[in-house]
Amino acid sequence: MRPLVSPHSTATLELDARLWRSSNDERKKLGEARKEAAKTSVNPTDGTVEAVLAIARDREEVNAHLAREYTRRAESLEKASADVESLTRQLEEVKRENEELRERMEEEREMWDDAAKRAESNAAADPVLEAALRSLSSQQIVARLQETLSKYRNERATVDELRRRLQAASAEIERAQRDRQRLDELERMHVGRMEYHHELQEKCAKLPKYEATIKSQEKIIAKLETVLEESLKKASKSSGMLSELTRLRAANDILKTEIKELKLKSRTRVEEANRENMNNRKIIEAKDSEIRELLRAITREEKLAELHGQQAAREGKTHEEGRLRAEIDRLERVRDEYAQENQIMEARIKSLEAQLVSNSKHYGREISALKVLLAKSKASVSSNALDEPPIE
Repeated sequence: MRPLVSPHSTATLELDARLWRSSNDERKKLGEARKEAAKTSVNPTDGTVEAVLAIARDREEVNAHLAREYTRRAESLEKASADVESLTRQLEEVKRENEELRERMEEEREMWDDAAKRAESNAAADPVLEAALRSLSSQQIVARLQETLSKYRNERATVDELRRRLQAASAEIERAQRDRQRLDELERMHVGRMEYHHELQEKCAKLPKYEATIKSQEKIIAKLETVLEESLKKASKSSGMLSELTRLRAANDILKTEIKELKLKSRTRVEEANRENMNNRKIIEAKDSEIRELLRAITREEKLAELHGQQAAREGKTHEEGRLRAEIDRLERVRDEYAQENQIMEARIKSLEAQLVSNSKHYGREISALKVLLAKSKASVSSNALDEPPIE
């Protein structure tokens, strides 16, 4: 707006009109992005992390585009509001200028009326003035009046110029006061900025620690992403895992019962083998005592045979000795058989004990592995239930 201050010309108003292009293309792009984001959010591909991250990236792009559009519209609105405010101020100035011009015209009209009245009264009261006026022609009077009017206007313009200078000086004083206040505010802001600068320097000194922390957090996030991928892969098999867990529990119970039965059987077998071993030892000891008795009897018979005669002794000796030798051989064979059976039983007992130990170790490892698998399955199911992001 540029008001004209000249009293001979009318006041004018200049408007600066601005138009903003409607962003239909951007709206279309926004709508397509939203549709794609909605499609990807409705139809996730196998619930993988890539789909979730793609949805998040699409949403971030849409949000960033909306934020840029919002800031651009906000800046346009602020600019338009500033233009409207400037136009309203200019319009008010034009209105004030028009009021001043109206008042000046009224004053000049009143002045003309007063001058005419005074001229009439002075002419009627002063015969010299009346004679001078009569001696002047109408053109001379008009010229005198125009000259007087021009002088009045010049004086009025001078007064207006002085008033404008006074207003400018007062405005300059107000501006200087505002500048002084602004300087104080800037000094305070400078002090605050210096303090903030010192804080930033201290934070910059801590940046390497922050970078190390960020790297460690990135590693942790990468590990968590791998864990999340594994958990998402296992989430589709959760029903099968539950049935597998129930089957493993049942198998664990069956294995426990089998281990108990095997322990009982091994104990009974060991006890039976011990009893049989004791019986065999008793039999062997009895046979050894019989052999010793027979040997003593043979020695007695030999001594008696020597007393009764050499021939008869020889015949009886050979006959009785053959019989005793056969009996001794039979008893030795029986003893060897029982000793062999005893060794076999001892070897069997040792093998059963070793088998029992190996079975107990194997079943213990299997039970611990099943327990670990059960704990991992429970942890994966709970982590899937707690940490899985909701897919809209």
